[in-house]
Amino acid sequence: MPLITPGSMSQDIQQFISSNIRVAHDTWQKLGGIESYYRFGSITLSVRHIGNTLVSTVTPAIKHALVNDIPETINGTIYTLDSRILSMRKPPGIWPFSTETHQGHQRIHWDTETGLALNSDESRGIWQLFNLKTACGLYWVADEATLPSWEAGSPLRIFIHWCSWLTGEQLIHAAGLQWGNTGILLTGSGGSGKSTTTAAAVTAGWKTIGDDFVLLANKDIPRASCIYDTIKLTQQSLDKVAGIADKAVNPGRDPDDKSRVHLGDTFRQQLIREISVKALFALQISNTQDTRILPSSKAQIMTALAPTTMFMLKTGVRESFLNMTKLVNLLPCFIIRLGANPEEVINKLAIFIEYSIDSL
Repeated sequence: MPLITPGSMSQDIQQFISSNIRVAHDTWQKLGGIESYYRFGSITLSVRHIGNTLVSTVTPAIKHALVNDIPETINGTIYTLDSRILSMRKPPGIWPFSTETHQGHQRIHWDTETGLALNSDESRGIWQLFNLKTACGLYWVADEATLPSWEAGSPLRIFIHWCSWLTGEQLIHAAGLQWGNTGILLTGSGGSGKSTTTAAAVTAGWKTIGDDFVLLANKDIPRASCIYDTIKLTQQSLDKVAGIADKAVNPGRDPDDKSRVHLGDTFRQQLIREISVKALFALQISNTQDTRILPSSKAQIMTALAPTTMFMLKTGVRESFLNMTKLVNLLPCFIIRLGANPEEVINKLAIFIEYSIDSL
């Protein structure tokens, strides 16, 4: 991989992003590897695994979205590269540019004028580079074996976010459920109960588009599309939801890691491509046995949805905030104060949808 040449910080960043994407393309031309196509909403993504690297990290959670034929339109091309496997130059261990402030070991660069974006997690050896003008990017890691477990649970999410910026869609941190013909989104920060509620819903026969990230198309009736087929659960959640623990694909995980269930393998009929969103719900953990569903202000929903989404995506925050504001203003909003039993939560939510949402 090319070295950074002297110059201003802006010039160096631009050269760093552009040149490394170009080297990835040239390396692909020489080495080849597996190329797969995926469709999320209106986004079609080509993923090129240089030398067949990072296949086991990227593919399991998105294989449900695989497109068998070569698409006529491709909205983004992502090269994946594990430097250790190919004995190539590793990504920088620290930020390679002069800077006055340090933000730990996670960096971002977002410049729509030049069309260049960067998101790094240097302590874990992860660099994500993208050119908005060519819609090409590089997912570049030092060693796949040391990646954190969540990378396999929601792979390429930063690239899908960047591609959605190009297509006018929006990646948001929410779970999507459908009861009958009515679709809803559950919002809240990590640990608010989205995954546990989704797992309970799936085992009760509900449909879902995922428990963590969904792709939003803002229309008169908003639609949300499935990105990942995973449900990620703590041990406490596994104990609460019957019939889900034995579906985990990582039973030997570290105690602090979440279990990962692939719905495409275990609950295929419950995993659907998209839903029409009729209402938004903010989840709140309560200390009561019984679940309560109450009206919510728009501000409460934005507080549950926007900060966690923007924190996880880091770039394009202004556009993301505007898209989420439009969504919240379009739909009725509610709070679910979760009771202790996920099955009771789902039963009350089903009744609420039938008698309160369907009549709107």
